Amino acid sequence: SWGIANSAWVNSLIRDVSNPSPSDTYFSTFRNFDWFAGHSWASGIFAFEDGKNEESTSEDYNFYFAAKLWAQVSEPSGGTEMLNLGKLMEVILAV
Repeated sequence: SWGIANSAWVNSLIRDVSNPSPSDTYFSTFRNFDWFAGHSWASGIFAFEDGKNEESTSEDYNFYFAAKLWAQVSEPSGGTEMLNLGKLMEVILAV
């Protein structure tokens, strides 16, 4: 019952970090995730004085794993976009 009552909120949190839609007017696409580097930057696209700051890989990995699990329990009958995106980002982080 918690998942049903809070699904819009959880989906918004996931969209905030890994939104795949460039037409979304509320959240940027993939926030701090760098597809070329294969991880997120803690400081976004801007460098600190001593260079860019990589986000904690354990935080990155656990977020995408949690998004994948949320997709499995919240959309068990066909919602595969979030599930596949979580799987893809997990694999990229692991490389």
